[in-house]
Amino acid sequence: MDVNHLKYFYTVAKEGSFTKAANSLRVQQPTVSKMIRSLEMQLGFVLIERGKKGITLTNSGTRVFKLCQEIFERVEQIVNCSDPENQECVGSLNFGANDGVSSHLMPTVLSVFLRDHPKARPSIFSGNSTLISREIIDGKIDFGLFFAAPEPGGFELTELFQVKFELVVATAVLERQDIEQVTKRLIVPREIDYGKFMPPPALQMLKRNGISFDHVITTNTYDSQKMLVQAGLGAALLPSFMVFRELRNGKLKAVYPNKSFFTSLKLIKRNGKILSKNSSVFLDYVGRLAPSIIEPT
Repeated sequence: MDVNHLKYFYTVAKEGSFTKAANSLRVQQPTVSKMIRSLEMQLGFVLIERGKKGITLTNSGTRVFKLCQEIFERVEQIVNCSDPENQECVGSLNFGANDGVSSHLMPTVLSVFLRDHPKARPSIFSGNSTLISREIIDGKIDFGLFFAAPEPGGFELTELFQVKFELVVATAVLERQDIEQVTKRLIVPREIDYGKFMPPPALQMLKRNGISFDHVITTNTYDSQKMLVQAGLGAALLPSFMVFRELRNGKLKAVYPNKSFFTSLKLIKRNGKILSKNSSVFLDYVGRLAPSIIEPT
């Protein structure tokens, strides 16, 4: 069996379509289809069912895909240890991060990382924790960075550092409403975006601090919460690194400045996953640089 056949199948399964796989492999789509048919003939069973709504792995296809994940992860480990003295990062760096982390922490970290490793090619999947977890399980990204804990099973979790949050409101709103009125109009994450075992961290922090509230708007991103707060539509609990400038210049006010709103930024990866050299080196940069961004002077 030619390992290229497995590579083509693995890419189709990861990308979820023949077209995306062809683009990733830089070949024509008929070539991908031909390789998959050839592999199915060699194995004697169907791997992929094709339908109007896309592709679906058969039960056998799912088993083969999981084996392919192990094979190509081992290949990557061999490549990474082939020259232990060479610490230069080259090629892909695939990870996920929630929108607050990707838009406010990653620019600084990536600018330093790419200065030192110009041949690296980062690709960030930005989304909520449920979507990022799915990308990790499907093998499309190496790891995720977000605040919520993933659902039990299938993941390894490492708490990187604590992140302070602030319950903020537009200054103009606080000038005409008292705190009790403000907390009756909170902008909060959509609970539907979180699994049964990982409720939104913002709701957990509010509960720990004994703050009762009514929500007026729900949304699935931190950036949209911030924009809605600035528009005077309510208050929201946001990472302090997202709002410290607005707090300093007086555009936003902290509703409970003396309360303790903290949660950890978590590194999530699949159970048993050995991170690539690029991922490991990049996470060293995150560990060194992110704390200074999280706690600006």
